[in-house]
Amino acid sequence: MAFNLETVDYAIKNSRILSLTTYSYFVRERRYIDRILSMYLDEIGIDQLQNKLSYCIHELAGNAHKANTKRIYFRKKGLAITDPLDYEEGMKGFKESVIANMEQYHTALKNEGLFLKFYFMRRDSVLMMAIRNNVPLTREEERKINTKFAIAKKSTDLARTYPELEDFSEGAGLGIVMISQMLKNMGFIHPKFRIYSYKDQTISALELNLKEASVPVEEQVREFSYA
Repeated sequence: MAFNLETVDYAIKNSRILSLTTYSYFVRERRYIDRILSMYLDEIGIDQLQNKLSYCIHELAGNAHKANTKRIYFRKKGLAITDPLDYEEGMKGFKESVIANMEQYHTALKNEGLFLKFYFMRRDSVLMMAIRNNVPLTREEERKINTKFAIAKKSTDLARTYPELEDFSEGAGLGIVMISQMLKNMGFIHPKFRIYSYKDQTISALELNLKEASVPVEEQVREFSYA
């Protein structure tokens, strides 16, 4: 992944879609995305939101990257990811085998053409961000995502919500609820936040009217800053 600052600046000022593609998502790629995000926020004049929105996009991109890697892991194990019994069997060792060793899968992801594609677009004070990866959700993945969105809709306290979210096969499962809670805490009244499959791909999308942000950002950054 690489980007030209002039191209980014042109896309921001002219409300054009900016897209970038990568097969990996590690420190270097996250820094690229942070730099691009900062340019959008600087243009709108609310760079104080950087840490919060950076967390959101990194969480979504990390999940998409993990989903791509999961497909390779299942094929190596000789398991069908769409079969409920195979899925349950495969996920028993997924976290230990893969999540802690993601860099080992970089070459396989590129060879199999499993990418992440980022989209940014600004229209006045509205910022649209999306990540597309070229594998569809399985029924089990879609069920878990819908469950987390349902929990997020009613959640007002992450500490109380946590026991409902623990999923040791894939991680704690806090991402969707954390993002939703952050958006509420920042004052977004009608954020558009979706994760869905379309044909052979999965799309994670956020659309925010940044004029709605009203809660003191410094307090939120201290509580939820991305590491």
